[in-house]
Amino acid sequence: MKRTVCLALWVGALTATAHAAGPEITTDVPSEPSGKQRPLWELGLGVAGLRLPDYRGSDQYRAYALPLPYVVYRGKWLKADREGARALLVDVERVKVDVSVAASVPTRSRDNAAREGMPDLPATGEIGPNVNITLLRTSGTKLDLRLPLRGAR
Repeated sequence: MKRTVCLALWVGALTATAHAAGPEITTDVPSEPSGKQRPLWELGLGVAGLRLPDYRGSDQYRAYALPLPYVVYRGKWLKADREGARALLVDVERVKVDVSVAASVPTRSRDNAAREGMPDLPATGEIGPNVNITLLRTSGTKLDLRLPLRGAR
């Protein structure tokens, strides 16, 4: 199983990226030179190797190899990048309010010793607002307080 995960991670590193033929914007990423022109969006495809618990709190895990679309969108209030996809509702120096999303995979109880004889668990999806407050920022250190509020289904 370790070989499968390592292979999936290696293949995931070999991603193909396509740049959109659209307007270019000036980046506001602090690590890049100011004024550098970047495309509004980029698309790519890779493979992700994941090792997830069967359910929250489970001590048993499963490995998954999944196709992974790579999307970067640099809109004014809607963004998708390495930090995730988000709609920036409030963006001041120390406080950001965005949308938080999470999900879990379904669990077959027959494959998990702790759930033997119990009904299977369905996949879940969660969405809701998320408040991120930066408590401390120094060179090389950042301490955030993250307050997600999600409804699950």
